[in-house]
Amino acid sequence: MDFTSLNEVTNTLISIIQNAVDPGVTVQVRPEILRNSELGVGFYLYHVQENTHFKNYPALGKDGNPVAHTPMSLNLYYQLSANWKENDVEVALEEQILMSAAMKALHDNSVINTSSTGKNINLKITLQTLTPSESVQYWAAAESPVRLSAYYEVSVVFLEPEKPTSYAGKVLNYGTFVFTHVAPQITASESLINYTIPGDPIVKEVKISPAQSFAGNKISFLGNGFNIGTPKIVFINPILWHVPKKPMSLGR
Repeated sequence: MDFTSLNEVTNTLISIIQNAVDPGVTVQVRPEILRNSELGVGFYLYHVQENTHFKNYPALGKDGNPVAHTPMSLNLYYQLSANWKENDVEVALEEQILMSAAMKALHDNSVINTSSTGKNINLKITLQTLTPSESVQYWAAAESPVRLSAYYEVSVVFLEPEKPTSYAGKVLNYGTFVFTHVAPQITASESLINYTIPGDPIVKEVKISPAQSFAGNKISFLGNGFNIGTPKIVFINPILWHVPKKPMSLGR
């Protein structure tokens, strides 16, 4: 992951919006672009929340305080607004044009990953479905009137953890193993069944896998690790046999 602070995430998103709007329009991180004095688009980070899914991300090593050695996973919440500097009757329409360009850019780039930025990231931009009354609450404490705004969630942002000084061993399989080499493993079974076609004196045979056989016929088990130690195979049938049949040794 290439993010060490929140401003790097914001700068990445602002560059996407800036490429979509007119070069003369400035994209700023202020919560509000001052009407009649500034021409631009505001993209303001107003809330941060820890992502619950990756909250207990396991640490790589065995260092003390493992939380410090796990990436901090965050969901970021942004407010998008626009301002047209000229004071005329078309100001609201011009602001809507800026908002359309910015929203289209975030929609078309809703997934930001390593291939598009060169950073080791995978972000998803989602337009929030706020009700009109909820949207007004964000402006209720401000001195300016309600403005056209859109609200976005950006997830999941991983902030780089502290570098581990130790590493845990790799666990490939769980269980109790007493083999010093490769454990015996049966990969397949097969059997040959002989049959004749009426009117044809030649006996034919067919190979069946998994094996199916009648009493007295031969079944072959294929696998690896049979030449290590003295592995045996046990047949169990709780209906026909009260005890397992005598184990058979497996050969190479």
